[in-house]
Amino acid sequence: MMKRAVAVVLVFLFTVLATHAIAAEKMLSEVSAKSKAVKILMGDPYGKNKKEVEKHIKSVKLLKNGTEDCGGIKTPVYEIHVVVPVADIKNQDTPIDGKLYIDAKNGNLQCAGLPYLD
Repeated sequence: MMKRAVAVVLVFLFTVLATHAIAAEKMLSEVSAKSKAVKILMGDPYGKNKKEVEKHIKSVKLLKNGTEDCGGIKTPVYEIHVVVPVADIKNQDTPIDGKLYIDAKNGNLQCAGLPYLD
């Protein structure tokens, strides 16, 4: 009876650990998250090409809990901090300084505190 209980516990623990390992594998890397952000931001005023957009991305940070600019975090997101100086923006006298949040598993835009994003 004791051996059976130990076996059940071990199977349960293995299943839980395997599930977490699989979930972790499906999460985007920081490099992939940045690449997704570049695609979202591509265009005026963030940059006409990958290099221009990347120079405006100041940080990429994985958030697993807490809150972000658009509310509570329900699933892991990447917070992408973007700064576009006035010199890089046509007809604007203030810089753009904000963040966008993308789903850490699929790269979809969750919300943005940046202008000109649809």
